[in-house]
Amino acid sequence: MPLSSPPYQQQGKIIPISILVLLAISLAITVVLFGPKEVKKSFMARSIGDAADSCEEEIIDYFDDRLISKYYDEISSRHEPHRKQYTVYYRVSHAETVDELPTVEHSMAKCVIWESLGYVSEFRVFKP
Repeated sequence: MPLSSPPYQQQGKIIPISILVLLAISLAITVVLFGPKEVKKSFMARSIGDAADSCEEEIIDYFDDRLISKYYDEISSRHEPHRKQYTVYYRVSHAETVDELPTVEHSMAKCVIWESLGYVSEFRVFKP
């Protein structure tokens, strides 16, 4: 009785194994090259203050050096317990160039923050 498998059985195992290895390598390369650059860490948003902090971070990232000022709009912001989310609004002043002239624009930023995630799941900037 032979101790090893015949060559044709070994060759039949090598091809599927090599295909699986190539698929795993290509998946890893795709994730590294095209995957998310930053993975947001979730936390439990326990108050509108926690949600506002997340929104402020998003505003700072969005406007970067153009941001002049931001302030929390307590009249428009709200907690929606039935949807388990916070909707937070900020009034934002930011620098823009219009017709090659520097100007100050005023906008509203809207953030939707789910209680269970804690980070901004929807972000929008619009003119009031």
